Amino acid sequence: VAYSVKENAVASPRSGDITVSGGGITRTFRVTQAAAPIGAGEGLRAEYYGDRSLGALIMVLTNGPVDFNWGGGSPGGGVPADNFSVRWIGKVAPAFSEEYTFNTKTDDGVRLWVDNRLLIDKWEDQPAASWTSAPISLVAGNQYNIVMEYYENRVNAEAHLSWASASQPRQVIPKDRLY
Repeated sequence: VAYSVKENAVASPRSGDITVSGGGITRTFRVTQAAAPIGAGEGLRAEYYGDRSLGALIMVLTNGPVDFNWGGGSPGGGVPADNFSVRWIGKVAPAFSEEYTFNTKTDDGVRLWVDNRLLIDKWEDQPAASWTSAPISLVAGNQYNIVMEYYENRVNAEAHLSWASASQPRQVIPKDRLY
């Protein structure tokens, strides 16, 4: 997992703060990680919380891709089956220089920031629903900040993150494009 405050940089080492804001919410993350070569991503930092407000941290690991259907079960590691949340933090690197749309499918709330811009803000109880962002211009080979927050209220739990562009059919963002 690699992070940076230097937009579009691919040099190493990288450290600093990532600040994302939108919808009345501002989050700042302190990071110190080395950069990975483009196409060698290992996923996103995943913080699992035992409440829906991202307040009671239970476990941290690397996830990639974000493509989960836990049903009525727990994500594991002591995380409850209901009333939990996850924050995925890192970088995303597109293969093409063009406009991308991002899509989330979640059963309950979701927020998604890309390049420090809030693209999807559906922080509400809902059955499995898909949300597609407005297009955002990205440059091939550059790494962009990405933060996805998700909460599960009760019953079914799922979280998926995909993207599409003129040259990239819609697909779950593969692990090797996540840092």
